[in-house]
Amino acid sequence: MKYLGKVIPLQKGDAAPFIYRQEESPQAMLRKLICAELESHGFRQQGVLLAHEQNIIFDPRTLRLSSGRQEIVLKLNNEYFCTHTLMQLLGFRSRGDEEQVGLALAQAIVAAGLTIPAEAFIHLFEQVFTHEAETP
Repeated sequence: MKYLGKVIPLQKGDAAPFIYRQEESPQAMLRKLICAELESHGFRQQGVLLAHEQNIIFDPRTLRLSSGRQEIVLKLNNEYFCTHTLMQLLGFRSRGDEEQVGLALAQAIVAAGLTIPAEAFIHLFEQVFTHEAETP
């Protein structure tokens, strides 16, 4: 077991609608979803980074979430948003039928503390399930 960092709870504010393009890859769509979730919790764009007034920085390129030099965990939507859960989500691989893959994908999204509109989840699932079916 690995220590993931201090847990900091954040309250959700007003969220802008999540907008994605049909042609986006699952990875690109998930990265957009991650940034949108953080923005709904008070993060603001600062160059390539996202920053929160509580001295919290998120780097979407590396998925590193930190306060000062320490990695941290955010409690978002009653779950844990951290480098570990984000890496698991972005590295998502699941075998099985449509229902099994859909459930595993939903669990990975929720476990990372993210929310996703139903139509965006369906689009993401269709891309992931098709890709998983094509991968030997």
